[in-house]
Amino acid sequence: FQVSWEEGMKAFSQYYQLELYTGYENPERMEFMQGVFKGDKTNNFLGKLLIDHLTQDWRDIIPRITVPTLYISGDVGHATNVESSAWIVNAIKGCKWVRFWEKDYGTHHMMINAPERFNREVLEFLTCSS
Repeated sequence: FQVSWEEGMKAFSQYYQLELYTGYENPERMEFMQGVFKGDKTNNFLGKLLIDHLTQDWRDIIPRITVPTLYISGDVGHATNVESSAWIVNAIKGCKWVRFWEKDYGTHHMMINAPERFNREVLEFLTCSS
């Protein structure tokens, strides 16, 4: 994106076409993922989202969160790592961290790779926090 919007979109689209999540999903999930990450309108949205994430510094905002917070992260992520996740959890008072390890299909797409556990954790948090 530093070169141009077109170059950034090309790189972003190529990244998702690498299908780094291959091996974790069944064929239906793979078809779903391919549908999400291919197509001009979807890639345009995802490109804008990515550039926004890459250019924001949230370190002064995250500690201001005062509502019950569930932080879910995967150890095999391209967007975060264990150290950044630990910082976020420690910066939010009372934050509950659900960590998906590699063996738990802990990629950036754990809600698709391990939907049963992901849904269970979210529902438990919502039930206990309300």
